[in-house]
Amino acid sequence: MDSKKRTSRSAAINGEKIKDLRKQRGWTQQDLAKATDFSVRWVAKAENGDPIALNSIAILAKVLSTESEPVAPVDLLRTTVEIAQAFVAIMYRHEAETLQHAQHLVAADAHFVVWGESAGLPFAGTYRGIQEGERLFRRFFSVIESPPDHNPMPHYQFFTQGDDVLAVGHSHLRPRGYPAHLPPPPPMPISYLFRFRDFQIVYFEDRFDTAHGGQLLGTLPPPQQVPRPHSQPDSLTRQREDELQ
Repeated sequence: MDSKKRTSRSAAINGEKIKDLRKQRGWTQQDLAKATDFSVRWVAKAENGDPIALNSIAILAKVLSTESEPVAPVDLLRTTVEIAQAFVAIMYRHEAETLQHAQHLVAADAHFVVWGESAGLPFAGTYRGIQEGERLFRRFFSVIESPPDHNPMPHYQFFTQGDDVLAVGHSHLRPRGYPAHLPPPPPMPISYLFRFRDFQIVYFEDRFDTAHGGQLLGTLPPPQQVPRPHSQPDSLTRQREDELQ
């Protein structure tokens, strides 16, 4: 993606928060549109939680502020957990086009890391920036697909530590073209590590059992012959996984 297209930054906002603040003021959507000098359609978009330009969020916060309850722009943003949840949902729904639909959640200089040996898992490695990240998701979803109408959220738990969010659960992604008449493959334990800066994802790491994943794709030898991944779980991963025991 051309960096020039990302100079006007947008961010994921909390639509319910905006709606609650509007109602506290006794305003309709038309009233808020008039106060901000935006359209009613724009207000509806904001209350739906769609990405909004940062300068527009600042205007919205100023208009919704009162003497007794000032509102800062950061108060209208989604939490980091909500952003991580939105990213996972987009990934399952939009697959190869993940970053096109999640660009408002991700910083232009974000890094994306997938565990594994590239010879066995063709999408494994480190990808720097949006263009490389788009290549990652195209590679990944050229061989992997999401089951139809699958909702991943019940299968993950999300934990925070500072600017990090760890999603721990089970992936129901499967090899692309998996025969419909066969039982679905068993879900694979997986974790996603998100790091944030200014409420945008700057680092995403996909951690999973590379032996399991490779065997599922039919590309790796038995587990005892599979090299260990280059990365090792950090203290955040071990701590959060221990809490699930």
